[in-house]
Amino acid sequence: MGSPICPDCYDYLGHVVWQYHAPELWRRAIQDVSRQLAARLGVPVSKVSKVVSRQYGRTAEMQARGAVHFHALFRLDGPLDEGIGAACGVGVDVMVEAIEAAFSRAQVQAPPTFECDQSRVLRWGEQIDIRIVREGSRTDDPDAPITGEQVAAYLAKYSTKDTSLAVPDGAHVHRIKQTCAEVHEAAILRAESRRAGEEVPVPVDSEGRDHYVLIGKWAKELGYRGHYSSKSRCYSVTYRTLRRRRARFQQVTKSRCYSVTYRTLRRRRARFQQVMQEETERAQRAGKPVDLAAVEEALLSQEDESETSVVIGVWEFVGVGWTNQGEVEIATAAAARAREYAQLRAGKQ
Repeated sequence: MGSPICPDCYDYLGHVVWQYHAPELWRRAIQDVSRQLAARLGVPVSKVSKVVSRQYGRTAEMQARGAVHFHALFRLDGPLDEGIGAACGVGVDVMVEAIEAAFSRAQVQAPPTFECDQSRVLRWGEQIDIRIVREGSRTDDPDAPITGEQVAAYLAKYSTKDTSLAVPDGAHVHRIKQTCAEVHEAAILRAESRRAGEEVPVPVDSEGRDHYVLIGKWAKELGYRGHYSSKSRCYSVTYRTLRRRRARFQQVTKSRCYSVTYRTLRRRRARFQQVMQEETERAQRAGKPVDLAAVEEALLSQEDESETSVVIGVWEFVGVGWTNQGEVEIATAAAARAREYAQLRAGKQ
């Protein structure tokens, strides 16, 4: 495990090229899912978000041989402007067909790594496994439908998996890192040749840089330059919202006794119920789901006066130096003693 059967026959260069371009291949496949949905629903791509919106959460995992593969959870929501998790009237079969079509046709043209090398067409392999997540509790029956609890456990495991344990650090890993270094060195030499005005047959990217000039930066990741965990913007709560809620939590729990009184808790609970009731009635009148972001904004905008911190940013120049002659004499004596002590230490040495 962790090493090819025949190291001399193994395509280390192709391995590194796949790792380096895997994030771009994923991006193109995800974009094409929206196009496939639009084609099956009979709407333009620019207006598909007014009918349905595809959301996903994805984790990357390193296999024992050091090759990256992905685990993703897709969700088909209603119109994007109705918020996260809006009801959707489109069947799950449409989503499955769109994913299968998008990932089967997605490809990336990887440029050559050396002048004597050739370009490669990268695609997803035959190991694409699409399963429908059903409602229910966790089960250990392998033939039973997969449930949301199982998916959450899978994604948590892959997100916290230690790559150093999954990929043993041996000759195989060393060879992958060495290949990354060789490709990086060749890219640097080509860049210097271009600056010198020489003609280089290997193409450059849209910014005029060599495609592999940054691969040395990702050698420690075995050439993979993507995030190990990513999600679409409306898949779940954003990091910005999480930061705001953490700040809100710290503000709520901060008091003179480092706790919250029951009176404060009752007041905040009543305030939350009032805001939630108002937003629920507003959503029912509009025929839309409750906007949790609006609830949060209302709670944060109306803070209690006792919890408000007043920051005064007015500065006035008072002066420099010591305020009286006594402080001057004390400081002068302290400086003299420090010099004497330094001279004594220097004499002993």
